[in-house]
Amino acid sequence: MNLNEVTIAIPLHNGSEFSEIVFANIQRLSPHCQIIVSDCTENDDLLEKVLMKFGNNANLSIIGKRNLETGWVSHWNDLMERAQTKYFMWLSQDDEIDLKWVTENFRNLEDHPDLAGSFGLLYRVLEDSSTVEDGKRFPGCHRRSFKFLANELIDSWNLGIATRAIWNKSKVLPILDTQDPNSEWADIVWIYGTLLEHKIEQLNYVSYKKRWYKGSAHSNWRPFDIVLARNLLLREINRRNLSLEPKVELLEICLANQIKQINDLSNNCNNLMHENDQLLNELNKVFTSKSWRLTQPIRAAMKSLRNF
Repeated sequence: MNLNEVTIAIPLHNGSEFSEIVFANIQRLSPHCQIIVSDCTENDDLLEKVLMKFGNNANLSIIGKRNLETGWVSHWNDLMERAQTKYFMWLSQDDEIDLKWVTENFRNLEDHPDLAGSFGLLYRVLEDSSTVEDGKRFPGCHRRSFKFLANELIDSWNLGIATRAIWNKSKVLPILDTQDPNSEWADIVWIYGTLLEHKIEQLNYVSYKKRWYKGSAHSNWRPFDIVLARNLLLREINRRNLSLEPKVELLEICLANQIKQINDLSNNCNNLMHENDQLLNELNKVFTSKSWRLTQPIRAAMKSLRNF
């Protein structure tokens, strides 16, 4: 098995606190795969430490500060473009994989040339170092036309998990920047677009460890909202010159979600009005109470307000 056909890119940014994780990944993977470690801002000394520790590693490329557009999307796209191998993956600076993730997903891609990407199960690493599996299993890509599977999954599944796949470079486009401060949904929109044209597959016998707690690399990202992301998803459809059907189905799903959000807001409003009525009733009981202990503080407060 020639894993030299796989490039793993580790984009760094203010990652010094995760140095031991970065070192362990390089130590574990570089004897078998091509590794690119990159820091396009070099705000800390992590890249320098990588160079000092692994600078003589023939399978490791180290790329420093350079002029790229601000944000992680341009950094990730630059790394994919630099990879010279058939297969490629991104590995975030605070995530962990073992060699089995690479070997089994590589084997799956080689055995199934129609696949654009292959990935496994994602486990969240919590602050106490315990792990929990993230979300529902991927339902498979042969059950329906993948153009319509993309719309089903964007509404019901965390597509961001699939970003951790190993990709066949010839089948994927660069990620489009979503233009918001963190570009936090750009990977989800990109997976959605890839699914509109290609098949990806999840293996249930390999796993990936993703840190997600206060202080981790992605802790400030918002949950995906299909209604707010509607225009981003439509832009992704448009750039792939696809037929009208996926767009119609997407808009139907967005409309259904928007109606649900409106109903939820209406229910919340009714609940708040009910709570407000209860509080007014309780307050009225206090005001009309003959208990000196209850009304004396209120009278004193109202007197102080009149004197203000």
